[in-house]
Amino acid sequence: MEKRYLWGFTGLLLCGIVGLAEAHDGYRKHSPNRLLIPPQTYVDNCGSCHTAYSALLLPSGSWKRLMGDLPNHFDAAVELDAADKEQIGAWLQGNAADTGTTRRGGGDSRRL
Repeated sequence: MEKRYLWGFTGLLLCGIVGLAEAHDGYRKHSPNRLLIPPQTYVDNCGSCHTAYSALLLPSGSWKRLMGDLPNHFDAAVELDAADKEQIGAWLQGNAADTGTTRRGGGDSRRL
């Protein structure tokens, strides 16, 4: 009779684990705090010289200034075609610290 309870408990435990895993997966897919994956053009172009920083690092205004002055990007001339520059700039500003559902940094990030 104890085996019957053991099998029932084991089944209940497995159902709970599967349910938690499914709930976590759903949260990860639909959470506003999910990982922000950069476009490959950002990783290829920016990551070739330095770390391809997360867009959450700076507010949108700072990203706009950085992308607007690429010929003088920290004493290095960065050349991007118009399509890549548009795609990278849109991703950085759209996922910045002070925009969208990812609001991070509060008032301090707006001063950067």
